[in-house]
Parts: sequence; C-alpha cells; structure tokens
Amino acid sequence: MSKVETIQQRPPVPSTAFDWQAHFRDDESTGPVGDGPTEAAALKDLCEQVRALGEFWKDQFMEVTK
Repeated sequence: MSKVETIQQRPPVPSTAFDWQAHFRDDESTGPVGDGPTEAAALKDLCEQVRALGEFWKDQFMEVTK
C-alpha cells in the first residue's frame, strides 16, 4: 500500500486555492492528485478522487483512511 504525501507548494498566483497538494508517494505523476487551500482540503480532495476511481484504487485508499 502506498503512503500519502502532502506538499505545500504556494504557486505564484493571488489565489490560495491550490497551495496544498496530496498524492500517493511514488505515484504523483500517474495517480490522482488532490488540491486545496489547506492540507486537510487537499487530503479530502484526494480521497474523493479515489472514491470516484473505484476498486482499482481500493488498496491505496484503505491506507489513507487508517
């Protein structure tokens, strides 16, 4: 199971909507990525994307929710 990694990136834009990013470690280029103004919001966005993807991501999602 993959672990989730969060990054505070602060892009050079006036909005803070994408300041945080969450993704599965070693899968950031091909897997789902959650974005949000806070770390918690980015994790929630990632979880919502995983739920939408269904069974394929079930094992990784279980690690996130533990």
